Amino acid sequence: MSFDDGFVDITERGLDAGIRLGDSIAQDMVSVRLTESEPIAILGSPNYLKERGIPKEVADLVSHDCIRFRFPSTGLIFRWELLVGGQLEELEVGGPCTVNDTASMLALALEGMGLAYVLASTAKHHVKSGALKQVLQDASPVLPGFHLYYTSRRQLPMKVRCFVDFMRAQLK
Repeated sequence: MSFDDGFVDITERGLDAGIRLGDSIAQDMVSVRLTESEPIAILGSPNYLKERGIPKEVADLVSHDCIRFRFPSTGLIFRWELLVGGQLEELEVGGPCTVNDTASMLALALEGMGLAYVLASTAKHHVKSGALKQVLQDASPVLPGFHLYYTSRRQLPMKVRCFVDFMRAQLK
C-alpha cells in the first residue's frame, strides 16, 4: 500500500488500484463508489468563536485565523473551496498554523487555534458533543464521495476483485 495525496497515475506507478474523490478520476478508469457525497464543514471551537466572532459570509474569513493544509506531495497550500453566490470559488486563507493531516487540523481547532475546513464526517462527534461549532454552512460545498478506481481490463486480477469487495464491505 502507498499513501499519496497527489494525483497519481496508478498505471505508471505499477499500482493495482487507487482511492480518490469521484470527480477526479480519469475517464479511462473503472470507478466503484465507496462513500456517499459528503459536505465540507468549517468548524471552530466555542471559545474561538466567542473571542473572534462568527463569520457570517465568506468574505469574513479574511479576518479569521484559518488552519491551513499543505499537500505533502507538492508542498502547496490548499485553497479553501467555498460556494459564493452559488458558484464554487477558491479562497486563499491565512492563519497561524499549517498542517498536513486532518487529525492535526481538528486538534488545533479544538484548542481554539482557528477555523478548520474538513469533511463533515471526520468531525461529527466533535460537533455532536458541542466541542466544535459549524459555521458558513451555506458556503460549504458537497464533495462527490470517495471512489476506488482501477484500470479497465478484460480480466480483473483476483487481488483487485478481493480488495474491491473488502472495501465495499468495510464501508457499508
